[in-house]
Amino acid sequence: MKGQTTAVTAILVTGLTIGAVASVYVWGTPILEKRQGQATVSNIEDNVVGLYSEIIDVKESGEGTLTPYPLKLPNSESSIRRVNVNSEKDYINVTVRTSRSAPYANRWTFLKGDSLQNISIRPSAETGAYAISGKDLPGIVMVKSTGGSATLLTYRIEFRNMYVETPSGSRLEKIDLVAAGGTKAAGGATVRIRNEGTRMDTGSEAVTLPSGRALNRKRYVISIDLG
Repeated sequence: MKGQTTAVTAILVTGLTIGAVASVYVWGTPILEKRQGQATVSNIEDNVVGLYSEIIDVKESGEGTLTPYPLKLPNSESSIRRVNVNSEKDYINVTVRTSRSAPYANRWTFLKGDSLQNISIRPSAETGAYAISGKDLPGIVMVKSTGGSATLLTYRIEFRNMYVETPSGSRLEKIDLVAAGGTKAAGGATVRIRNEGTRMDTGSEAVTLPSGRALNRKRYVISIDLG
């Protein structure tokens, strides 16, 4: 009788152990995958925000400054990895497809900045002709996600008109992105950022506000080479 009890106890203990291990595997695997997914998305975001910061640094460093920035996108996670420069609207889009979930649910979410003033994702009638220096950042970084089982993440770095007061009067300033070589690149890219100096928009090239007032604009020309 005692031998039978010992055997039954051993079976129960073994069963509980196997059950516990199975439970850890069933519940622990999704948690681990979720954490890995969050880390993947976080790494991409840090890389894109870093590109924004590098552009600002090159702008501040003066004409002729050249900085290569390695834009690291996850090879194993994505079959789509694209970088696109829009010189007309002064933005860079970085698109990545990943199997990891993202919390943005088909809506633009700020990663840098908190104002849509003079940002192209909405009509200019809604966002105004400029943002204000000292109150707003010269640009924004945003992200949105679309897709089902595979998430398509689109990151946008965009620069805008900034209203500034100077000793000689008010004007606009803007970081003006210019595509050097090509406007698109697939896969990971080393982005070469170069300060090409400044240009002034005056006279017939000045910016006319909705009110009819014309403002001179100083443009900091930054070339983006995706080679």
